[in-house]
Amino acid sequence: MLNVLIIDDDLKNSKDLETLCIHYFNKRNIDYKISIELKLNENLDIFSNVDILFLDVEIGNNNGIEFSKRLRKVYPELMIIITSKYSQYLIDGYSIDAKRYFLKPIDENIFNEEMENVLGATFQKYMGFYDSKIAPYKIHYDKILYVEFLNRATVLHFLNGVQIKTSYPLKYWIENTIKI
Repeated sequence: MLNVLIIDDDLKNSKDLETLCIHYFNKRNIDYKISIELKLNENLDIFSNVDILFLDVEIGNNNGIEFSKRLRKVYPELMIIITSKYSQYLIDGYSIDAKRYFLKPIDENIFNEEMENVLGATFQKYMGFYDSKIAPYKIHYDKILYVEFLNRATVLHFLNGVQIKTSYPLKYWIENTIKI
């Protein structure tokens, strides 16, 4: 599951960004959990499970860029995406290795395009498909070792040794389950 944290002191902006994320992740069948904070939390431990942090530059009297510099020392792999109403902070985003800088209000088409670029290879492990005719749970692509067609059946072989056998031909898979 992808853990997303939005930190913005404006609840409307936070909710708007949450909606963009929900649309984006649902369309790509990515499991996610989104949390919203309206202020900075100095306890950096809360970021240990965060995969993506959407961070406003100005949060009350606090500076999101300066906070990110401290955060980056503890969690160097954390994906930080800056959001702001002000373009003058754009250059500062480079100092914390921000993946993107979104100007508010964020256009959904721009958001989707930029998130594709950012997450394309990074989060392939969250990609997969769900089809109750094949399995009662989501099948993640990164868990599949190989697929074979044997005796008029499709057999999925997983990394953990589990196999799922279905009578559906490859055409069914292509038309109904292959989603990114």
